[in-house]
Amino acid sequence: MINSYSSIGEIQSLVRSLEPKSRKMFDDIYDVKVYSGAGNFSPDISSSIKSEFGSLEAVRSQRIIKISNKVMSHSVTYNPIFDVRIEKGGDVLNPVDTNFHSNDFVDDPSTHMAAGSITDPDPFDQITGEHSVVTGALVKADVFHGLLAPIMRDASPFSDYVKDYLRTAWRWIRAAHAYDEAAVYPLVVWNAKFPHLVDAGQHLEQMQLFLGKGNHYSAIEKDRQGASLYKDGVQKYFGDLFLIHEALGLGYSKRETQTFVNLTPSFSGSEVVILSNGNPEAMIEETCRVFDICRDNFTSEPFGFSMTSPPLGAVADQWSGFPSMARFTVPDESVALRFGFNGIDIYGQPVITRDPFVLARRLSSN
Repeated sequence: MINSYSSIGEIQSLVRSLEPKSRKMFDDIYDVKVYSGAGNFSPDISSSIKSEFGSLEAVRSQRIIKISNKVMSHSVTYNPIFDVRIEKGGDVLNPVDTNFHSNDFVDDPSTHMAAGSITDPDPFDQITGEHSVVTGALVKADVFHGLLAPIMRDASPFSDYVKDYLRTAWRWIRAAHAYDEAAVYPLVVWNAKFPHLVDAGQHLEQMQLFLGKGNHYSAIEKDRQGASLYKDGVQKYFGDLFLIHEALGLGYSKRETQTFVNLTPSFSGSEVVILSNGNPEAMIEETCRVFDICRDNFTSEPFGFSMTSPPLGAVADQWSGFPSMARFTVPDESVALRFGFNGIDIYGQPVITRDPFVLARRLSSN
């Protein structure tokens, strides 16, 4: 029986304490790895860090716990520093006890920082572009977690900014991979609203950059495993998927990319998918074009964007034929709320609320 004081942060030692039959069942379904993450901060905010997180070391040396369901291709990451609470009668956030790590081990012991050590900035920190800058996230959601901050200086076309953001993002990802060759699973995500005008006062949400270890992010891994069940394998699946959409008038090819409006979007609303058999940077031009068209059509609505690729280095899994991929989603929450099916896209399945053919025609006519 698990004690009431047990924590997910102790998952490795808890599993080791199970009786053999239960431990084998756990190992048949789950895989657990623990990594080191480093939060870097300037001395002038040390007092704020200490008051919010309890100690400077809690931020300097972070533990990233990755739990994967190998059967269902689900995975989660956990950082104990996220688990904070507001004390009754006070406004100070206090972290839960993070001393659990003495019972567990980091997947790569050489990356563990000694207690009390001062963290040097990552060699790939502060990567800058013409309209953006990437810094390491103070609190990590994965081993390597960067934040790209947009810098809007003039009224250039929105696509010029997006192009710089994506190029800078992938520079950071490749620099992080060069720094740690075991980190091979990239993901770029961005959730924001289209600005009406791009000017010095316009605010855009930060782009989040991740580079993981152990296995790809679960949504991407599920795509790979599902595609591997197709009659002729992963590459044939994605090729046929595009050809079906193209034949219906929902897709088109351009240089190294294949673009289509997805018949089965990830969320209720619209989804554009861009594929490339080359490196992800080959999709940037087409991605920026799609951004511009969607911005014209969806004005200031919120959007979601993700971009990923097969692993950056050699891995054991069968990733041959899996393309680099960008997904651009514009959820239709207002329609979902109006007609009473909000949430089905999270707990059931998405509902198509916009005619994908209308969007496809706008994309292909530009």
